[in-house]
Amino acid sequence: MKIAILEDQPAILELLTTALELVGHRAYPYRTGTLLVETLFTSQSKHAPLPYDLLIIDLYLPGALSGLEVINSIHQHIPPAHGMRNEMRASKQ
Repeated sequence: MKIAILEDQPAILELLTTALELVGHRAYPYRTGTLLVETLFTSQSKHAPLPYDLLIIDLYLPGALSGLEVINSIHQHIPPAHGMRNEMRASKQ
């Protein structure tokens, strides 16, 4: 599985990257939200809809884009899958 990790603290980022790679995943570390968003939505990206199978995002990042803003940006570009929307509606009831 290809997993992007967004974390500003180097020790945590290295720990997560190493742990995921040890169990057979390909980990792609990012220290800023801006860099991750650029990678996800650049016109040079040949992957659709996202280049990763899973995103692990630190919600409280310093800098131009927090983790929450990264998630909002993803939601603006890619709507949730149909099944996910149904599960979200069911959990709210």
